[in-house]
Amino acid sequence: MEAVAGLVGNEKMKASTNVRHIILPCNSTARAQVIPDIIRCYSSGGRTIIFAEKKESASEFAGLLPGARALHGDIQQSQREITLKGFRSGKFLTLVATNVAAKGLDINDVQLIIQCESPRDVEAYIHRSRRTGRAGNTGVAVMHYDPRRSNISKIEREAGIKFEHVSAPQPDEIAKVNGGEAAELISDVSDSVIPSFKAAAEELLNNSGLTAVELLAKALAKAEDKVDGVQGLALTADGQGAIFLMYQSRTWMHFLSVRRMLSM
Repeated sequence: MEAVAGLVGNEKMKASTNVRHIILPCNSTARAQVIPDIIRCYSSGGRTIIFAEKKESASEFAGLLPGARALHGDIQQSQREITLKGFRSGKFLTLVATNVAAKGLDINDVQLIIQCESPRDVEAYIHRSRRTGRAGNTGVAVMHYDPRRSNISKIEREAGIKFEHVSAPQPDEIAKVNGGEAAELISDVSDSVIPSFKAAAEELLNNSGLTAVELLAKALAKAEDKVDGVQGLALTADGQGAIFLMYQSRTWMHFLSVRRMLSM
């Protein structure tokens, strides 16, 4: 395990009041399944830094998350600089790091911090969580922990915070986020297509037995779907996970193809 970098002596720090501090029971086997949903629900589409205790874990998570990059002590300094430059510029939005990344990180628009397990000392938690909520912005810090061995009370007491206890994101939470993104997708479509689809829309409204709002809700669900099945993960109190199916659907390829043609 790497030593914590970037902490100043024994200076007593407090966690940022601009940050929402969340803890979630999760064991090591379930993390890879839970983390993508956490990013989906709490990152607001912004930058995410994931802290892993081991270099091997950082590389593993970076390989599992689309577009993510790893940052740890076995990576050459020149490559670290390239990685940080890409993260700052928005070339990719997820950085998976060990404590080596805690030193010198000066990025003001990180929306989400995920700590894969409870750190051994409170200062490490404070330092990592302060990578978000900077320069007057707000942020979210999510920490996974093992209920059988954790120092939650000590972190709360010494960091001056009160953790919000949550479970893994549930299907309705994920659907709400997806719906918001789908609404933006539909709003971006030019009004010029309305005459071409208006007759079909009126026929659907008249024959479906549903209200206009209900039909639009179904359209939002279709517009955002990217996979045949959306899975949720329910965690028990000990952090064990059980996967369940949320719903089945197919991508609305015609809608997306129309949008692409209009943008050309």
